[in-house]
Amino acid sequence: MKVDRLVSIIMILLDKERIGAQELADIFEVSPRTIYRDIDTINMAGIPVRSTSGVGGGFEIMQKYKIDRKVFSTADLSAILMGLPSLSNMIRGDELVNAL
Repeated sequence: MKVDRLVSIIMILLDKERIGAQELADIFEVSPRTIYRDIDTINMAGIPVRSTSGVGGGFEIMQKYKIDRKVFSTADLSAILMGLPSLSNMIRGDELVNAL
């Protein structure tokens, strides 16, 4: 399920400094293109994931936005990700980002 994969990617990014698209694709048995779409979805949910190209490149959550992964369970993160799109319909995007 996509939401489970998104939450798992977030948990991996919180745990690792940086990870590549191919490595994530191998973990979840999907294509690298699917991982790129997932990263776009995570970014749209307000979690700033930065990508770096080249040797040693990959994805990482911007350091100033990292949270202690023990604060939220997988179920908590899943609920947050599912709820964000409905909030963005009710609140202007910049207000939502500032509130978070």
